[in-house]
Amino acid sequence: MVSLVNAARKAIGKGGVGWLNPAMYRYASSYAKDIISGNNKCTQTVCCVTGFTTAKGWDAATGIGSINFKNFTRVFQSLGDKLDIPTTAPTKSPSETYTPTFTKSAKPTSTATTSMPTTSNTGWMYKYTYQQSGCAGQVISVNAVPLGVCLSRYQIIGTSILRLGFEMFSCNGGK
Repeated sequence: MVSLVNAARKAIGKGGVGWLNPAMYRYASSYAKDIISGNNKCTQTVCCVTGFTTAKGWDAATGIGSINFKNFTRVFQSLGDKLDIPTTAPTKSPSETYTPTFTKSAKPTSTATTSMPTTSNTGWMYKYTYQQSGCAGQVISVNAVPLGVCLSRYQIIGTSILRLGFEMFSCNGGK
């Protein structure tokens, strides 16, 4: 999109838009329809507990919204060659140092139950691998598998791939 806008600007004797982020956010209401309801927690096949919800203005689910390219081009063609160029001066003195602070929180406690949990069998199950024993320190990897979906299980031996079978992950002890 920006390449097409730059071509349109060049055709009228203007330079490219360069770093357009400040102008893009400043003029968004002139070319974008803000999406203010909904979320991205579900796909066609699975729903998750986590995700992002839309909000007025910029949000992680839809960004600045749905862009009308004709209006986007018109707005950026109308601007001059100096599009909100930010200062290159740092906002803090380079000699200042910052030390992060950490607050320890209590470890979660668990209570044994005799019945199976009543969680939904949709979404994702996550496995976190920690740097230190006792699940402490930095998380060094995260693996996720969809719940309630039959998956093929493979093993690679040399240059061969063998199917070992099928597996399904569940939160409620069965299908």
